[in-house]
Amino acid sequence: MKLTTGRLGRPIPAAPPATLALLLALWSPAWAAAPDYDTVMALNEGRLYAEAFRALAQIESAANADPRLLRLLGDAYAEGHGVTENPATALALYQRAVSAGDAVAAVRLGAMYERGAGVPQSPRQAFDWYVKVADREAEAAFKVASGMLANPDAPVPAGAGDPIERLRFAAEQGHRGAQRLLGGLYMEGVKVGKDAALAAKWLEAAGEDTTESRRELGILYSRSDTPETRTKGMQLLQRAYDEGDAIAAAYLGLYAERAALTIEQKTIALEYYVASEQAAIPWAAEGRKRLETNLASLDLVGLKMQGARRIELIRHLQSRGASPAAGVPRVYDAFESSALVPGSESMTVMYAPGAEQYIAEVALRFASPSAAESSATYTQLRTRLDTSYGLHQEDASRRAARWRVGQAEVMLKFALPPQKVMVVYRFQPYADQLARAIEQSRSSAAGDGR
Repeated sequence: MKLTTGRLGRPIPAAPPATLALLLALWSPAWAAAPDYDTVMALNEGRLYAEAFRALAQIESAANADPRLLRLLGDAYAEGHGVTENPATALALYQRAVSAGDAVAAVRLGAMYERGAGVPQSPRQAFDWYVKVADREAEAAFKVASGMLANPDAPVPAGAGDPIERLRFAAEQGHRGAQRLLGGLYMEGVKVGKDAALAAKWLEAAGEDTTESRRELGILYSRSDTPETRTKGMQLLQRAYDEGDAIAAAYLGLYAERAALTIEQKTIALEYYVASEQAAIPWAAEGRKRLETNLASLDLVGLKMQGARRIELIRHLQSRGASPAAGVPRVYDAFESSALVPGSESMTVMYAPGAEQYIAEVALRFASPSAAESSATYTQLRTRLDTSYGLHQEDASRRAARWRVGQAEVMLKFALPPQKVMVVYRFQPYADQLARAIEQSRSSAAGDGR
């Protein structure tokens, strides 16, 4: 059945011809003087607004009218259904309905003040109307809860209650907005303990009928330990992204970056991050900068090193027939490097602390049997590095030279004895993070008396 939506946000189904015929047959003077709620609702659902209004108009001045009918008459004036739109009359009818005990009319009044429809816009008055019936109407409970959560520093009016309890009540009544919001809170651990099971329960109850719900379920499922669930999560995130959701783009960028091992894969991750700019998520902005810097950085042993991770380096070197020869897990790896960098003896790679293990420092060692040959190696390497990175800055000792390449520092060192020449690449901010971790470790060891 096709649905249209009125200004009050309620779906209006288009009735089949048979239903319209039945309603018209039922509409007769025999019962026109005593309209009942179900019949008027049926007329409205059949879009027979003129007939519905004729029935309702009879109770406008009645002293003991059914408050639900007063509210329906208010809807007619608010929507302009069967009568000229008149917000002031709608307001008065809603107030009468509330006074006679109709809770839904209080929600209508709150909506009028919230939108400024026929009355001065007043979020505070809207909130007060919602509070009056928040323990009975799911929409009112949702409005109260979402208002309190969005304004945590605002004074809490009497009767507002606990926002999570209000939200839970609305969710249990089937309010999809409340279900989505409650699921999101459980997903992020905001105002409630983080609980993936409850997040899934409420987000799934709300369904996947909106971009936002697809995104939230996608984020939740993508964190699952089950491959099938993670795949479903990625598919939902992709759908949300295809619909223009910037937050979904950020998460796709994050996951694509983590999986990326080639320039082509990193370029795709960067495109997701660029598409997420409107969401203004700090970690996504950092990811974009990291990838842009990486793709523009210097090459070393055939890999873009700035912002590269240990897993990228290991897989890249394995593809070239090299693998770690020694090291300390999550701290550094050592390689025999003559096949990687002709003339070198070994290569040590150190990593910044953290799960991603970004490369912080790479050191290449060149050994010579004599001081003269070491000096010659130093001079040759300095010339090659000048050609690659520009003119060096040399220490007063003339045994160390430095280059600055983007966020990387390159240093050439000559030590006697032993006859060693080293080229050290330090990548920021990871080298600083590594240095701080080493200093903290040393301070802790000294404090322990080691």
